[in-house]
Amino acid sequence: VKSISTSLILRQFLLRVWRPISVIALVLCMLGYSYGWKVTIVLICFSFLAMCYYCQRQFIYFPNVPINSRSFVQSPSVVGLSFENVFIQASDRVKLHAMFISKPAFPMQKRITVLYLHGNAGNIGHQLICAKGLHVLCGFNVLLLEYRGYGKSEGVPCEAGFRKDVQAGIEYLLSRDDVSNVVIFGRSIGGAVALDIAADARFRKSLTAVIVENTFTSIGRVAALYLSWTRLLPPWMFRDKYESITKVPRLSCPSLFLSGEIDELIPSSMMTELFQASSSPLKCIERFPNGTHNTTWRSPKYHESIARFVQHAVLAHASVESTAHDVSPPSSRPPSPPQPEPHGMTLLDIWGGNADATPGQSITIEGPRM
Repeated sequence: VKSISTSLILRQFLLRVWRPISVIALVLCMLGYSYGWKVTIVLICFSFLAMCYYCQRQFIYFPNVPINSRSFVQSPSVVGLSFENVFIQASDRVKLHAMFISKPAFPMQKRITVLYLHGNAGNIGHQLICAKGLHVLCGFNVLLLEYRGYGKSEGVPCEAGFRKDVQAGIEYLLSRDDVSNVVIFGRSIGGAVALDIAADARFRKSLTAVIVENTFTSIGRVAALYLSWTRLLPPWMFRDKYESITKVPRLSCPSLFLSGEIDELIPSSMMTELFQASSSPLKCIERFPNGTHNTTWRSPKYHESIARFVQHAVLAHASVESTAHDVSPPSSRPPSPPQPEPHGMTLLDIWGGNADATPGQSITIEGPRM
């Protein structure tokens, strides 16, 4: 999904709210004529704040971008992936659509599984190339989860709802016999949801690691980047806060931060702040000099960095479990680290040989070396 410009955001917003705005403007004009313009100016200020509060989700969630994203979801079979179409139910009975990608030759072999959370636009069909990279190059199963209000999922997008969606996704994975370790991966707004869940004490034993890519510290700070006057708004004015910066200090599972250094939407400095504030005993930040908000995954060493980190996370998770039980029988040994495919497939093979799509030259690692 291409970057959403400010003009597109404004256009989508106006298309949705021009009718109520017109009615409010007419009412205010009538009040001004009847009671004077001082009273009307006060009412205009209150009306503006009310509009900002109730309409702000129009600026955050874009399930209809690109066009037809709610009606058509591309099948993983178009990129050569075997998959299961899955429908799961959140705790509030909202029906969610997901796709489970696994190895067809060994359907019952337990594998490390990534719960993949996409950004604020499009649907899981727009994430197939990224999912194929994690599946083929890293050797993971992948569950592509479609948030409520996106693609074929029911409901309306919101922060509390997304949290329930991801909880349902984790419970679904834990119910399967072919899943060994669950790694939650979030990109952009998906990273904020991933950090929220990973910081929840209820899921500490369920998650092997959390990986976030080009995410932000909070919605309030992102809003201030585009609309400077929002700095004056009190915190309660933001319906969906996504305050990741206050949650990462509670992280206890291994955490990987993937940062595109030329991200045009979210400053890479926010990823640095999140990394530094994280309390995870095993954490790493990987920097990709030519990575943009939506193309960091194309950078050299991207998948290698993920696979290497997850190997360490699996060993650390197994060590914690064995310590908790005081006994480590032979059957409780951690699964073998994922191995690359034997045919030597590269990222260019996955892109279809499009050499022009290869940006970046190197990566920089900070924190504990994985």
